[in-house]
Amino acid sequence: MFEWSLFWGCVQTTDNLPVTTNTPRNRCRKSIMKIYQNIKPMTVIACGALMVFISMGTRQSFGLFLQPITLDMAVGRETFSLAIAWQNLLFGLPLIGILADRCGSRKIAIGGGLLFAASFLLLSATGSPAGLYLNLGILAGAAIGCTSYVVVLGAAARAVAPDKRSSTFGIITAAGSFGMFAVVPGIQWLIASSGWQTSFAVLAAFVGLTAILAFGFPGQNSDFKDNPPPLRLLAVDSRFLCLRLSCRIYCHAFTGVSGG
Repeated sequence: MFEWSLFWGCVQTTDNLPVTTNTPRNRCRKSIMKIYQNIKPMTVIACGALMVFISMGTRQSFGLFLQPITLDMAVGRETFSLAIAWQNLLFGLPLIGILADRCGSRKIAIGGGLLFAASFLLLSATGSPAGLYLNLGILAGAAIGCTSYVVVLGAAARAVAPDKRSSTFGIITAAGSFGMFAVVPGIQWLIASSGWQTSFAVLAAFVGLTAILAFGFPGQNSDFKDNPPPLRLLAVDSRFLCLRLSCRIYCHAFTGVSGG
């Protein structure tokens, strides 16, 4: 009877007890809270690592669709390259990071995961260059931006202690790099066995998992709401402008090499 009352007291509120009271009930509550505080960052890291594994691995495999799509649609590879160029431009939009700070990483990642799945379902029924530009370029580009490093690293940074952020970022970025290596062979086999349209339909369920993983992220960032950063200062900061310009040059150069 005493053991059951002690366990039940651990999960009940004890507002009338001082926090510093060294009782078995308080020690039990502190142990439970300590375990919860350790599990929460691990959940964010695991969900974030799996999310970038899926999004980055899938993004790296788009080159495999070049030949089957262009042959089926009877278009040149410049059509496919233009769609990928639109995707790269939207993938690096700074607006996504701003929205994640304002609305919360969880909401942005859930929306990105659902958009990711919807774009692939639409791609499986696409038969024109216009549909390719819209679904593979605009929709998929925005979805990848919402489920990749900008959103994931921001969520992880708020969940872990400052002294553990470097190792956390290393784990998540390593998962994204491993996804580029591990996902591509599976998608190549899927295209060879089922065709590109069926492959996009199957991949819609695969990338849709990112919306489920997003529930492991924290909600809205209260710090942004209370003290919003002076974003207008970035517009006139030469260092920030040079950074954005270098990113755009990299995206165009990468797209040109991939299309060439």
